[in-house]
Amino acid sequence: MMKKIIILLLLCSCKTEKRNINHMISNAFTLNVNMKSGVLAFSTWNDSSFGIKVVDIKTDSILFSKEIKQNCFTKPKIFDDKLCFPESNEVLCCYNFKKNLLLWELKTKGRVRELEFIKGNVLLLSIDEYGVIAVNPNSGKIIYELLLNKNNCLVDLAPTNINYDDEFFYLTDFNCNSISAYEIGTGVLKWSNNEISGLSNSLIVKDYIFLGTNNNYETGQINLFELKSGKKIFTSNIQFESMMNPVLFEDKIYFYTYDSKLYEFNSTTKKINLIYQFSKDNDISGSQIFILDNFLYIQDVSYNLNRINLNNFEKMILQKDKKGLLGIYKIDNKVKFIY
Repeated sequence: MMKKIIILLLLCSCKTEKRNINHMISNAFTLNVNMKSGVLAFSTWNDSSFGIKVVDIKTDSILFSKEIKQNCFTKPKIFDDKLCFPESNEVLCCYNFKKNLLLWELKTKGRVRELEFIKGNVLLLSIDEYGVIAVNPNSGKIIYELLLNKNNCLVDLAPTNINYDDEFFYLTDFNCNSISAYEIGTGVLKWSNNEISGLSNSLIVKDYIFLGTNNNYETGQINLFELKSGKKIFTSNIQFESMMNPVLFEDKIYFYTYDSKLYEFNSTTKKINLIYQFSKDNDISGSQIFILDNFLYIQDVSYNLNRINLNNFEKMILQKDKKGLLGIYKIDNKVKFIY
């Protein structure tokens, strides 16, 4: 049943603001901002060579640098002093990046599309056309495997969206299910839902998991499931853009639709608000939404960096950029944008 959509159409402010600090990274593909460790980890290319680097956020000094065999489109991930990344489409490696020490290597059955540390106890690898592998991050030994079935499901190349809480991890678009919950320690399936068709994206909000789905840009939905039971408690038909990750602020989820609209979904009241209608000239398709404090930062098709205040939904253009925005962080009360 469709919930009433409260439309909050807002006029774009023409004001600009004093430029913030830009951090330019040459030829970067993927970026992981790890404020807990105080580093940026990213993959780069230069002519025919590829590499992984770790940079100290405060000093900009390079802490780790390694050439790899193939370009890495997967974000390198850090937990404590461990840095894990695909060295090629056949090998994943893990280093102590502070000591430049190789801890272990693992041969994989294909390209690692996504990797995620879960509480430091498990490293999950999503591998193209193979499945999901749980690895001990200290030894590199495989704990268990969740293999793809042979049903030729529409979007089962490899799940790219991994969420987790204290007990379970949650996969989207895996083994013909839109969303599935597995025990972290054992990989045992807790619950799943296969009622929804399309490519999905998800995030956890309090006791629920939010799932947005795009069915070949013909139809779409947003849904809310209970984490413990998998019971669906909310659904609404809306043209969800699954290629743009939803973001969370307090109990509200912000997501984009392929008809160029930015929405706010309140997980407590179950209300959907339209907060901005973009046009052809300032569409944000192909970008990602970044959130910092109570602001959304989004780059549009003209490389304008937009900031939306979540207190009043005022939209402001901060600056015009030359490259795509990779990430954002705050240090010494200054916002830094990474390109």
